[in-house]
Amino acid sequence: MEELKTIDPKQYYYPGTDIHVTVLSIISCYQNFDLKTISLPAYVELIPKNMPAQRDFELSFRGISASPAGIMVQGFPKGPFLKQTREALRQSFRASGLAQSIDTRYTLQTAHCTVVRFREPLINTKAFVEVLDRYREHDFGTSQVEDLELVHNDWYQRHGRVEKIHEFPIHN
Repeated sequence: MEELKTIDPKQYYYPGTDIHVTVLSIISCYQNFDLKTISLPAYVELIPKNMPAQRDFELSFRGISASPAGIMVQGFPKGPFLKQTREALRQSFRASGLAQSIDTRYTLQTAHCTVVRFREPLINTKAFVEVLDRYREHDFGTSQVEDLELVHNDWYQRHGRVEKIHEFPIHN
């Protein structure tokens, strides 16, 4: 990201504290949302009931993808935990009567970390793409996920604006 930032500093580059993998957006970001309008204990109670019995969650990060919105590091889950948890949460929240907007923007299917968001057209597209090409298949490493967090956040998941509501340990 430092290389990209020198080529085009006007884009939004996520600081390390803000890089995350979204399991599922239960209520997507929208202006004037207030946590006081929902029953947080009901959400906290529903989530762990929907995590599979086999709770090993490891993500391998290899390569990057680009979209019109930004640059993502590709994540590859080892095992079924992520897919099973997402599907169970989708079904349970839809049947629960709790406020949710799951999949209204798009259906989240991949594991990825957004690391750059485009704010405006690139200054030097050729140089930017050359850097991206070098990292297209790069191995960024593997992470053993220890817990999931239910958070209230802004669009960019900025560290200073994230409010952790509850933490759910993954390992039994």
